[in-house]
Amino acid sequence: MKKLRMLALLLTIAMLLPLTARAGRQWVRGGRYATGVFPDEEGCPIVAEQVNLTFDTLRRDEETENTQGFITAEYTLRNPTEDTVRVRMFYPFGSIPSDIQVDGEPLAPTLRHSYLDYSEAFSIEQRRLWIIDGWAEDSFYDPEMTVTRYTYHIQPGDSMEGEFALVADDKVQVTCSVDPENTRVHLDPVLRAESTDGTLVLTTDYRQGTHAGEGRNFCLYVIGAPLKTDPVWSAYDSGGSEHEALDVSTELVSTEQIPLKELFCMHKGTMGRVSQTDWYNAVLHKVRENDSGEGYLGWYDVLDVSEDLMRWYEYELTFQPGQSLVNTVTVPLHPSVDEKTEPYKYGYTYQFSAEQRWAFCGPVNVTVNTPFYMLDTNQEGFEKTETGYRLTLERLPEGELTFRLCESEHPEFVAPTTEDYYSRMVGPAWSFLLKAVAVVSVLAYLRHLLRKKKSN
Repeated sequence: MKKLRMLALLLTIAMLLPLTARAGRQWVRGGRYATGVFPDEEGCPIVAEQVNLTFDTLRRDEETENTQGFITAEYTLRNPTEDTVRVRMFYPFGSIPSDIQVDGEPLAPTLRHSYLDYSEAFSIEQRRLWIIDGWAEDSFYDPEMTVTRYTYHIQPGDSMEGEFALVADDKVQVTCSVDPENTRVHLDPVLRAESTDGTLVLTTDYRQGTHAGEGRNFCLYVIGAPLKTDPVWSAYDSGGSEHEALDVSTELVSTEQIPLKELFCMHKGTMGRVSQTDWYNAVLHKVRENDSGEGYLGWYDVLDVSEDLMRWYEYELTFQPGQSLVNTVTVPLHPSVDEKTEPYKYGYTYQFSAEQRWAFCGPVNVTVNTPFYMLDTNQEGFEKTETGYRLTLERLPEGELTFRLCESEHPEFVAPTTEDYYSRMVGPAWSFLLKAVAVVSVLAYLRHLLRKKKSN
């Protein structure tokens, strides 16, 4: 009875957690860098005779009728050789370019994708290596290798009826004897994995959205050598201990064989603009990154790369001997926003690493069209103009171009308020999450106590 009173108190506290907070400052919102077009192969003979970079920080978008910032990179390219040269071009982007042109004519590029590792610093040279034509090679994985899919049906036992039946957040485990050198197994999704002396235990939820009392099919995928013994399935109460097994029955429904590429592309779904090979290669990269060496593919959403893709535009330019072309790319600007001042400060970054791949890069002209003040920059030589600022560089600089703009020439620092701190540290989303976790935990433990009472 004391336990039930305590749980009731916790539930009451959870229900009283606020769901709203005053909208405070976020202080600093990260922006996206901008970068340029570059040739695929190093040693490309094409010369970049001139580069014009134009930042329009406040420009009306005719399609959306909103005010949006844009950057236009214009390259004057020339073939100095006596041969016809075909150049494969790449442009990495965080936002879809609004326009790509060659000599004023629009160009229809091919959309490509590669795996985006957020833990690594951005490098054009490194990321470009991740775009592969065809299927990526690996010492273990091959797109055509056979994967055995075992479908098991987990059904609540006779004692698991009514309010005591299996529910969505109850846990299901499968125990396998695995040789990690020759075999990989996968249960989608894996919430927890433990391995001891070749015995692998994978845990997942019974099912989000499953109605109480329903059975459910689980698919276990075996890649490479077969399992040494049949897998063993079990279930336990989400509010109790995994050593307190629930009454469930298990039946092997089907055994079928599929190619690895079908397994790796199982979450591609409606991502229609991503090619099958680009998706497979991105999944392979993520699987390699998450490989623990214990015989399973990885945690939770290891086969879903929908949030881990870097987008590229690929197109080809053909230069006749001595020919010059003007290649123009226009993309939206996404500056960082520093809200610690009044008015806010906006930061812009352009990486010159793409231009470094050209045979020679002549003068770089930078134009910033803005009604704001330029507070600081890492490049010397900016001049004030009627429409903003202008900079001419005789040679391509190393690294990047950065500058900050503000509506005021002398923005004032704004001290954080209690509302700002609450918005950052808690806020509506965290309040809702804390409330949801508290309620679910209390209800799960209440159900666990009722199950124990019934079993006794």
